[in-house]
Amino acid sequence: MKLLLLAVFGLAGVYSRYFIEKAYIITPDKFPFHTFAINLVGSCIAGICYYYLKNTDNHLLSSAVLVGLCGGLTTFSGFSLQLFNLLNLGQYTKVILYITLSPLVGIICAFMGYRLAMIAST
Repeated sequence: MKLLLLAVFGLAGVYSRYFIEKAYIITPDKFPFHTFAINLVGSCIAGICYYYLKNTDNHLLSSAVLVGLCGGLTTFSGFSLQLFNLLNLGQYTKVILYITLSPLVGIICAFMGYRLAMIAST
């Protein structure tokens, strides 16, 4: 059952990412807003889910959402490849912005998701 839930939630994350990326015109020399936005949304979803699932014994749902959905939606490999492409093109300002903002704002989004879930549950 766990593998099936992981697959279903992972597929939902992968398809979500695919359709979000299709909405953008992607060129290697532009700031990768699509991956940046996907990672921020995924971080916020992770924060919300972590809040609701942290005190439950439902490890099945927790794994399905956090590993499947969020793991399928966000990706570090895309982040790394886009940084590599920007470096190859000499886009150093964009590299610094992207490498700094993605983890920093991602952590902020995870915190905000957690807090939003906390507020909504009161």
